Amino acid sequence: MASLWDCEKCGYNHYDESSECKNCGTESNLPDMVNHPPHYKDASGVGCTEVVKHMMYFGGACFKYLYRCGNKWDDIEDLKKAVRCAELADDDRSITDESWLRAMYQVASHRDGNIRDAMFNIRSQQWEYVIEYIKAEIARLESEAVDD
Repeated sequence: MASLWDCEKCGYNHYDESSECKNCGTESNLPDMVNHPPHYKDASGVGCTEVVKHMMYFGGACFKYLYRCGNKWDDIEDLKKAVRCAELADDDRSITDESWLRAMYQVASHRDGNIRDAMFNIRSQQWEYVIEYIKAEIARLESEAVDD
């Protein structure tokens, strides 16, 4: 198995996403794929999230796929996803609040625990609770990963 990252200072090979070198303590040279993924920052200096946070979902998703095209794995796949999102954004105008609330309730009622609770709180736009439930699920999954 190839190492995930190599320390720039001492050359130690790391096979995990540790934030610092286990050999010399130098900070990891891995990009922060959650907060600052490199494929969502370009020469414009404007991060993708600075644009999409002001858009409706499918329009924002379309923009996201166009933004990252050429910077991720498969340009053709990203462009096909952009087309699909543009089609869905065009259809979005026909959806009423009641129809998406019913659909979200139906999906959420088939989930368990933190995911279900997060989905139910999205319906009421109680974002602080959504964040709390998602973080609780991350902690649960990380705990299970450590136990394995």
